[in-house]
Amino acid sequence: MSGSISRSARPAIEARLSLGLSGADAFAPHQRTIVRTALIPALDSTKTGGVISLPGAMTGLILAGVDPLTAIRYQSVVVYMMLAAAALAALVAVRLAERALFDDAHRLRPIRTRQGSGPSPSAPSSCGCNSAPERFSTTPGSSCGPETCTDRSVSRPTPLA
Repeated sequence: MSGSISRSARPAIEARLSLGLSGADAFAPHQRTIVRTALIPALDSTKTGGVISLPGAMTGLILAGVDPLTAIRYQSVVVYMMLAAAALAALVAVRLAERALFDDAHRLRPIRTRQGSGPSPSAPSSCGCNSAPERFSTTPGSSCGPETCTDRSVSRPTPLA
């Protein structure tokens, strides 16, 4: 989450920081957007609960002989508890993202990229290594494999004895 927000909204956040806002204030508009987006599925299920589907707790209570209005109240409590849990999870995730994006001096941290996070477009993919083509000890026309790959960072299965 923090990677996509920092890449897409980085110029706007940096502009707010340059105007003297704190990290929390510079990130606040994006926090609202993130929480709003995270709550869409929970809100949709809350809107349709009981109208489109008969939720499990309510159905079970009605089949057990409990008054339907009481069963509906219990189901409403369960649905709102799930909505509250989703909201709390979204808020915690946004706060953690904020802490990951800013340092103690309210500066936006640089984007960290992983070294070797995917196969190189020019490297053969049969062994899964990310080495440059010149590091392969293969002959022309052959592919890189566990026996011929010189990249020691690639984990290879150990042969069974």
